[in-house]
Amino acid sequence: MCGIFGIAEFGNHVGSPSGEGSLSSLLGAMGRALEHRGPDDDGTRVLRSSGAAVGIGMRRLSIIDVAGGRQPMTNEDGTVIVVCNGEIYNYRELREELASKGHCLRTQSDTEVIVHLYEEHGWACVTRLRGMFAFALWDARQQVLMLARDRLGIKPLFFHYDHHRAAFASEVRGLLPAFEEVPEVSRPALLRLLLLQYVPAPDTAFVGIRKLMPGTVLLVNERGLEPRRYWQLPTTCWNDGSRADADIRTAVAGRLHDAVKSHLASDVPVGAFLSGGLDSASVVALMSRTGADPFSTFSVGFEGPPEFSELPYARGHRSDLSAFQLGRAVRQGRADR
Repeated sequence: MCGIFGIAEFGNHVGSPSGEGSLSSLLGAMGRALEHRGPDDDGTRVLRSSGAAVGIGMRRLSIIDVAGGRQPMTNEDGTVIVVCNGEIYNYRELREELASKGHCLRTQSDTEVIVHLYEEHGWACVTRLRGMFAFALWDARQQVLMLARDRLGIKPLFFHYDHHRAAFASEVRGLLPAFEEVPEVSRPALLRLLLLQYVPAPDTAFVGIRKLMPGTVLLVNERGLEPRRYWQLPTTCWNDGSRADADIRTAVAGRLHDAVKSHLASDVPVGAFLSGGLDSASVVALMSRTGADPFSTFSVGFEGPPEFSELPYARGHRSDLSAFQLGRAVRQGRADR
């Protein structure tokens, strides 16, 4: 899951009484608030200049390059630094491309490609990333903090900005140490929470804390905030007009196969939740078709009335989805718990 966090001060607001020691302490408090998101590792970095003071950190749940993928990560001269929560599915292709252009990648981590991709494309590097991610990047040369979130907002990112001081974290609780007092509850947000059972983005339940919108980059510098929308949901499904049902089925099957295969990149065991329904059974069958290493599936069962248990469906009930070979995946006995 991982968690990222940090704080940046610009202009005349740099050099508050705290200094570097206090900034490090603040990062430590933010990291402890997010410890549950990443029990495997942690890291922080503090950078100071005449125009800015920045501290970024992360709590890591190790998935790719378990031994060598410590964050924060930097470019060769340390002028670009990044922390990332998530996974970049096309990092191998990007890694080869960047290496061919002379970039020196020192780890096998998917996060490291973000640093060098930024050097090539600036904030627009996000358009080249395929994955689920929320990351923060500090460019020391340009004195700009970049916050980015994936296209559909799978990974969360919250931020607070006030008087040339910005803070960010993967959860609201990670931001609270950056406040001198606990932020007030937002009454309009509370009303929407009661009516809708959630608070629509970009608002949160607290005054002064906002969610970064999906498909958005936020640039923070001494001038303030500069949001950039890099993606939005297409208004049409097909660019070339209507298609026959057979073409649609083929396209959907191909996209699903490609998506499942891309998600299997991992240096730790992979598993899946299997309820016996259409979606989870399709994913498990496609995992099997891609030739994935032996993997485990997990289902939920209850004592009592059988209609409340998923186990019979996960074990043996199959939909009419021969194209996905669901029977093969379920019959292999991987859904026995």
